[in-house]
Amino acid sequence: MRKKKKISQSELAQKLGLKTSGTISRWENEDFYPETKTLLKIAKIFDVNLTELVELNLMEGETLPKASIDDTKLIELQAQLLEVQTELVEILKENRELRKELRNKES
Repeated sequence: MRKKKKISQSELAQKLGLKTSGTISRWENEDFYPETKTLLKIAKIFDVNLTELVELNLMEGETLPKASIDDTKLIELQAQLLEVQTELVEILKENRELRKELRNKES
């Protein structure tokens, strides 16, 4: 997918906040695979969801990530959980701000 989008390993590494492109190379050589959080970032960079990222890589003959169907479902669930956790943090922040405003009005 990276090659089709004409993004170099260095560019992708920079977008992901990695120090070097060596990590991208190691993923592509199947030395190891990105964590779920990183997969979510990659999906966002390529403007696809996590399922599409896995499917597109498999269709292109790549194996990122090398996973069975059960592993793919687990990755999807982890991604959904991370999204819910992120939303929850935002709701809690908003709640805290609303409580502060209410206290200030009551004072």
